[in-house]
Parts: sequence; structure tokens; C-alpha cells
Amino acid sequence: MVEKFLADSMLARLARWLRLLGYDTLYDNNWPDWKLIKIAKEENRVLLTMDKALYRKGKKIGIKCFYVEGEDFKTKLINVILEFKLEYTFNPNASRCPKCNAPVLRINENSWRCSKCSQEYWMGRHWNTINKTLSEIRKVVEGGRYVND
Repeated sequence: MVEKFLADSMLARLARWLRLLGYDTLYDNNWPDWKLIKIAKEENRVLLTMDKALYRKGKKIGIKCFYVEGEDFKTKLINVILEFKLEYTFNPNASRCPKCNAPVLRINENSWRCSKCSQEYWMGRHWNTINKTLSEIRKVVEGGRYVND
């Protein structure tokens, strides 16, 4: 089963990267803890958090939670990839919109559009950055070890 995620307010960049990798990841930096717990429970989502109190509360009431460790987003992403055995190859045809989480649709060979907010994405310089970042992550993940800064 492919996990659906819910990221707390401290994990905006992680949420965007999970969406780029095609994982359904809800995020809103204005949601209070009670709402995160409610959504996680009602939608059967994994709550990703850096808040120890929220993590403990979620675990106590039976919500699937993961306490995300790491100083930078790469370390956080690596830890989530390893914990949930996620695929981390970038496939824009399977990506979700980094802004709103909806699936993106291919417009032509080099561009995509969000099915909800209509944001357009194309192969630009950022493409190299995405692939470079994933290459760096791959080196660590293939070593099979958690990274803590």
C-alpha cells in the first residue's frame, strides 16, 4: 500500500519534495495540532512531524506517526524514504503539484499543468537541481543507513 502523508508546519520543504516524487502529501502551515490529528485519523494518513509532543499524542491515540529527524531537508527526506521504503525516482508524469498536491498532467513533451490550480511546470534549470539532489540522496539511501546530522 502506498502511504498518504500529512506534514506538520515545520516540514514544508519535505512536503513539496514528497509531492514531486508522486506521494499524496497534505500540508498547511496554519493547521493546529488538533486538526492534523483529525485529518490523519479520518483520512488514514501518516503524520510526519518534528514536534515530539504531537508525535506522542498521535501515537497514544493510534495514529500512524513518524518523528522526522534531521537538520536539513535532504536528511529528513532520506529518513522518510528509508522508513517507508519509498521509491524516489523523479517521474514528472507521476508527480503531484508541489503547491496544492493535485496530480499534474502532461501538456507536451517538456511541460505539465496542475489538474487543480493550473500551475505550469516545465523542464528548466531546476530539473538539473532536482536530479542532482536525488542523486545525492540515492548515494546515502543505497547505503541503507539513517542519516542524522
